[in-house]
Amino acid sequence: PICQPGAHSSSFPIGINKFNTTANRQAYELYAEMIGKYPEMKGSVVQFEAYPMEGVRRVREGETAALQTSHAPSSPRSSLLSDLAPLYGHQFRALIHAGDEPGRNPTTYVNYAYGDEKMEEVYGYEEWRIQRLRALKREWDPCGRMGWFHGIR
Repeated sequence: PICQPGAHSSSFPIGINKFNTTANRQAYELYAEMIGKYPEMKGSVVQFEAYPMEGVRRVREGETAALQTSHAPSSPRSSLLSDLAPLYGHQFRALIHAGDEPGRNPTTYVNYAYGDEKMEEVYGYEEWRIQRLRALKREWDPCGRMGWFHGIR
């Protein structure tokens, strides 16, 4: 399992609006290549998650600062070859994103983020959304004591 003591886990998520069988096949082929080249990576996982979004979409766009996105992470994991995880993880992410709607900006669910994503990928590309989150951060955490992975800057 991913959550075991001493295990290393890296996630490389990408939000998509549609599954693309060609992109998924390319990701599978990359996975097979990775395992063939580095058998120690056989504990890696490429995971697709899909959630119903009807309730999320019922909230009007201007009423929340949270980014409304779908999610399909690719999550290679290896304790032995942790420097290979980013190499392949970024490739998985790029393949799946390329199969999504043309011109769609990449999005990432913050809880699975790898850490190198742009703030807009996690919180949304609309300037008003980032400004609202920053205002909420100033209001609720004026001393900057609450921080976390991909915190508001």
